[in-house]
Amino acid sequence: EVIVLHYFHEVEVEEIARILKCRPGTVKSRLARARDALRRMLEPFLDKI
Repeated sequence: EVIVLHYFHEVEVEEIARILKCRPGTVKSRLARARDALRRMLEPFLDKI
């Protein structure tokens, strides 16, 4: 959810926090965890490029 809002819809962290009714730090943590998960999912394919 935060990945889509931030990277595809270009919504700022503070605005995402307002939308989700949470703190900006929570949004930043969720973004970091989502990026890590995405990186782990894509690593096997990056070796083949």
